[in-house]
Amino acid sequence: MIKNMVKVFFSNVSSLIISFITSIIIARILGPEGNGQLGVIILIPSTLYVIISGQYFGDSQYFTKKSIYSKEEMISSSLIIYGFLCAIQMLLVTGYHMISYVPNYIYIILMIVVLNLNLFIMPFLIAIDEIKAKNILTVMSSILNALQVIILVILLNNTVNVKQIAMTQIITFAVADAVGMYIIFSNKKGKLDFSLRKNFNIIKSVFGFVKSCYISNVANFLNFRIDQWFILGFGGNASLGLYSVAVNMAEKLWIIPDSIAAILYPGIAAMDNHKKVIKSINKIIFWGSVAGLLGWGLIFLILDKLIILIYKSEYLQVSQVIKILFPGIIMFSIGKIVTCFLSGVGRPDLRVKPSVIGTVSNLILNIFFVRKYGIVGAAFSTTISYTIYGVWTTLVYFKISKEYA
Repeated sequence: MIKNMVKVFFSNVSSLIISFITSIIIARILGPEGNGQLGVIILIPSTLYVIISGQYFGDSQYFTKKSIYSKEEMISSSLIIYGFLCAIQMLLVTGYHMISYVPNYIYIILMIVVLNLNLFIMPFLIAIDEIKAKNILTVMSSILNALQVIILVILLNNTVNVKQIAMTQIITFAVADAVGMYIIFSNKKGKLDFSLRKNFNIIKSVFGFVKSCYISNVANFLNFRIDQWFILGFGGNASLGLYSVAVNMAEKLWIIPDSIAAILYPGIAAMDNHKKVIKSINKIIFWGSVAGLLGWGLIFLILDKLIILIYKSEYLQVSQVIKILFPGIIMFSIGKIVTCFLSGVGRPDLRVKPSVIGTVSNLILNIFFVRKYGIVGAAFSTTISYTIYGVWTTLVYFKISKEYA
């Protein structure tokens, strides 16, 4: 398990470095206003996916690792869910577009198609132990997107626009989806059965488990992104462009807990004895907290100059936002790891209360803070809610882990 975590971590780091450089180029070319418009193209599909499905594809790993259903059964049922999700999301966006114009409508529709499929493929590759393939796809996607952006810059110089950048991301997802589906189909041994009666029972069974995760998954995602919706509403695209840069930089720290969680969750689900993994998680919590405090001190020393160096001076406020977000990001990182344990031992219901309370607090604080203090107010709201979630889930973990030690 540790070896797989390390492999996922290094592939994520490679991808992060490439995508981070790409994001700098994009932010400098588009400016805060254009960067905000680009953010909306991904924000709408990702928000709709989580609200409608509750991150169905991620939590369905449990059934594959437990061998409750075969790979073929999970592929066919998941593809049916994928088609349903795309149809519902497209109808909602199109319906709203008919009432009130949605900028970049066609790109949002295309993003729905490729992003939803990607959200099925990536966790499923881990569930069927195609971790190497998943790692290669992660890095390949970052390289492909970077190359497209660089080619656009070379050919069009300063005339690159939001639609062209959005198209590079759509193409990147489409290529990754095609390769990922090829790997998944190569891995299956039997035929896929798309009969509605059989798949309905599978989907019903999966949703029976996922419903315990649904509220916490939706609440957590809204906790991640509700501040961006408030900023878009009160401050417009330019404010969202600044804030999204800060959030993207701060959330890069989640590469460590996400890499751990990607392997930890399905690994715990397949375990009978949890003593060793509990000891490892306890060490991660301690050393992660220490590293977080040291990192927070470091960014106060260097971040202002770093932002001016890699972005333009118009992005300087990003530094202030990251300094405020940082402790909340650390606390939520710990929450990401401990909730993997809770889900892995079949107790995803224990994630619900902290997720809901954290999100509700973020919602209430954003109502008051964003209108008055803009992106700084959003950062304070988010870090408070992240801290509530992280502390609460950690206390729950320490209580429950005693039963498995």
